[in-house]
Amino acid sequence: MPGAPAPSKIRRPQHEEDGGVKITSLMDMMVIILVFLLKTFSTQGDLSSSAANLVLPHSNVKDRPGMVDRVAVGQDLIYFLESEVMSTPDAIAEKTRNYFIPTLLAPMKARIAEIIEMDARAGRDNPDPPKIVILAHTQHLYSLIEGVVATAGQAGYQDVSLAALQDLRKWE
Repeated sequence: MPGAPAPSKIRRPQHEEDGGVKITSLMDMMVIILVFLLKTFSTQGDLSSSAANLVLPHSNVKDRPGMVDRVAVGQDLIYFLESEVMSTPDAIAEKTRNYFIPTLLAPMKARIAEIIEMDARAGRDNPDPPKIVILAHTQHLYSLIEGVVATAGQAGYQDVSLAALQDLRKWE
């Protein structure tokens, strides 16, 4: 255009930094959150975390347990819902006096009451029966595992399962 200044000569106003959030910072945060969520939800099934020193027996069953309560009988300790309940020698001693384990029975009964209350608050007329999976070390006495199963039944769990590692070679 005739008479117009050359583009290099046009003075543009200088804007001060407004101190706003940079888009690169937001992208960095979104990547961090995405990685955290992927890491958190990448595990499969209910057996994503188990007690230390716990070696499960092998199984040839293809079905996997759903979301259920869990009791882990390790070499030294018994855990219920990720909380340490008692030592296995104490459990064996209690089992010899009773058919079930009273120290383990108390938190199980409290959990059953909590499940019943949640179902009532949710308005469920026919809720699923309470389920529990027992993870036990392969070297434990049968009588101890039997006591844990009896304790779960005494507490009110109607669906009791024993966990084992799947042996998929049978299905190939």
